[in-house]
Amino acid sequence: PGTDAAAAVARRETIETVHKTRRTYWRFADGAVSGCNLFYLGPQGTAAVAFWRTLEADRKQPLKVVRRLGFGTLMRFALGRLTLGDALSRLGARIGAKLAVVDMPFAEAAIDVDRPSDLALAETVLKARRPCA
Repeated sequence: PGTDAAAAVARRETIETVHKTRRTYWRFADGAVSGCNLFYLGPQGTAAVAFWRTLEADRKQPLKVVRRLGFGTLMRFALGRLTLGDALSRLGARIGAKLAVVDMPFAEAAIDVDRPSDLALAETVLKARRPCA
């Protein structure tokens, strides 16, 4: 309730217990998560999208990224002391939106199909779930 933008994530242990696949993880003090490419945008969700676009545009200019995210936030992240909840609170305060994540309970939510190995994995998962005729 009251969330302006949310992203689905899957925890490393959820993914690696089921599948041996290469993923990109964000490492927070309370665990590592991988994005699932599932999003919710509410009333102020456009602020989150606009903020993300500026980060993407500035990704090759580290000082601008530091300024946008805040030095303290980045230092806590780099030192492994930033929790996911704290990161969401800090970023939300910067952009004026309430941010949240949805912790997906199944590993398949994090499978991208952008490499041949991922496609093979997705096909294997789907075949295993197909009802027998």
